[in-house]
Amino acid sequence: MLSLLSALAAASPPLHTPAAPPAALTVTYQTTFDLGGAADQLCGLTGLCDCTVTYEGTGCFVRSSGDRHTYRGTYRRTGGSCHEILTLWTPTSAEAHHTVRLNGDILTEWIAHASEGDIEPLRSGAKARGQVWLADFTAVIDPVSHTARHTESETGNAANIPIHSTHTLTVVFEP
Repeated sequence: MLSLLSALAAASPPLHTPAAPPAALTVTYQTTFDLGGAADQLCGLTGLCDCTVTYEGTGCFVRSSGDRHTYRGTYRRTGGSCHEILTLWTPTSAEAHHTVRLNGDILTEWIAHASEGDIEPLRSGAKARGQVWLADFTAVIDPVSHTARHTESETGNAANIPIHSTHTLTVVFEP
């Protein structure tokens, strides 16, 4: 089986070269929030409940700046819902840009953003300023499907309520 996959990978065109980044991309981003037992008991009163939201977007290549490649397209919520306090930026018009950082065939950063020039992750105020992102990860782009997948989880605390979140990003590149 491994030799079949190796043969398929060798037969597939490379995803990109330094002179030619991927022509287009499709993004699926899913985030899940688990608020723990105390919040579960108050869910009906507060509306603040466990939830999962899926966002999807597309883009066509616009420009590169070093290892960052920017795409113009769409980004919208396509499934689920969360209390406003847990929602991430979503454009009202569905028009958006995506910027990815590639190190060869490894995806290390993704940003959905309102302004074409916002190609750096905003470390504060991202929602208000029209941005959502995942950074500092390593997702190998499959040479056959041209797909990169990344999942990360974290646990925090807000007003003494534990919040566990899981973020899953899937990016499919079109050579």
